[in-house]
Amino acid sequence: MKFALNKDVSIIVFGAGGTGGHIAPNLYRLLYASDRCVKIVIADGDIAEEKNLVRQNFIAADLGRNKAQVLAERYAAAFGMEAHYVPEFIESEAKLAELIKPAVKTSYDYRHHTEGLVILIGAVDNNKSRQLCHKVFKNACNLIYIDSGNGGQVVCAVSGAIIRRIISRSENCILIY
Repeated sequence: MKFALNKDVSIIVFGAGGTGGHIAPNLYRLLYASDRCVKIVIADGDIAEEKNLVRQNFIAADLGRNKAQVLAERYAAAFGMEAHYVPEFIESEAKLAELIKPAVKTSYDYRHHTEGLVILIGAVDNNKSRQLCHKVFKNACNLIYIDSGNGGQVVCAVSGAIIRRIISRSENCILIY
């Protein structure tokens, strides 16, 4: 998907456990090299526990701390970016809808408005949160939604002006454009 370089990109990683924790460093690394204004927000209300150390991206020094905060601060600092995180569980459509609102910038001449691109990455481990993402996506405009899935299937979808048309389907991925 082509997207104008003068538009900001906001990426919300919803879940900071097994999947979100491993997405984060690669996402920061990728976006560090981009030529645009990027904001990454990691959202999760869970804290790092000893049982997480085996398969999640945490170390003993992180125990007892909020997972979203740990990841955002660690990788934002590593790449010289600003850390953004939501250290709470998002359980309402209104709260998630507010989080995915694109930033609107007005240029110096006050006639030119640009709306940023928002990408929601669902890295959740439960159906209630996944259903919340799906509901918010269904009502969103100009949102790219990637559901990392835990059952072996990844869904990537785009909403809004370029309305839902399946352009590619494989065993593990469905792309809706």
